[in-house]
Amino acid sequence: MAVCVSTSHKIVDGVAFSAFIKAWSCITRGSHDPVVPDFSAASSCFPPIEDFPVPSIVFPQISQKIVTRRFVFDASKVDALKAKVASASVQQPTRVEAVTALVWKCAVTSSRSYALGTSPAPSPRTYALTGAVNLRPRLMPPLPKYAFGNVSGLLWAMLDNNKDEIIDLPDLVCQLRKGIEQSTDNNLTTKATYLMRAKKGEMDVYRQSSWCRFSLYEVDFGWGNPTYAVLVLMAAPIGIGLLDTRDGDGVEVWMTLKEDDMALFQGDQELLPFASPNPSAL
Repeated sequence: MAVCVSTSHKIVDGVAFSAFIKAWSCITRGSHDPVVPDFSAASSCFPPIEDFPVPSIVFPQISQKIVTRRFVFDASKVDALKAKVASASVQQPTRVEAVTALVWKCAVTSSRSYALGTSPAPSPRTYALTGAVNLRPRLMPPLPKYAFGNVSGLLWAMLDNNKDEIIDLPDLVCQLRKGIEQSTDNNLTTKATYLMRAKKGEMDVYRQSSWCRFSLYEVDFGWGNPTYAVLVLMAAPIGIGLLDTRDGDGVEVWMTLKEDDMALFQGDQELLPFASPNPSAL
């Protein structure tokens, strides 16, 4: 038996979605300690506004065929990767930061390598990574854990267009951490510039979406916990989707790349010591 849910990002983000699923499952079991979504943010922080313009990230159209592949980082490999990417600036990287940095580096390396093999070789590209950041614990004062709505900030990280630049993993982690910290910045001028450049096709933009720590494997509608939980990303042509593994300590990655880039990515010798390509979900 499978339960599938489709949502609108105008109404919920990942945190609110998981709160809805947990509350729904609690109701079906008649739980005496249910998860209760909190709707106070609509009045306390984000009152309704008439004719409010809704900004959107418009990704450029990609003419090449795109493909999606699944890679799983088990808990021990995640720990080894976190140790590898740690630095004086980020001494304790998170699972998401470590895994995102590695797969993004390998994706950019694959894109650069493929481009160099074409004739004539295109001009060096700028690469960006963007994703949603949960703002509930970062606002002052913080919002309740299960505050309902789309309470997300925007993460941006950039890689220069120097094709000869050596991509340093600890530096990528620092960029991701900085992007997360700046996600609460109310000055949208820089981010608006990035969005316009992305819309014009001046950079390759990878969308990152992390659903780790949303506890989807703890959901129980009365039939027991899920055997497998998965997220389908349809909003961006190329990107990185991250979810918990069933034990809660590993990371499952769904990569969507241009077909030619994926051919190189899935054989990357820096990736394969940490990631298992498409192991059984059972």
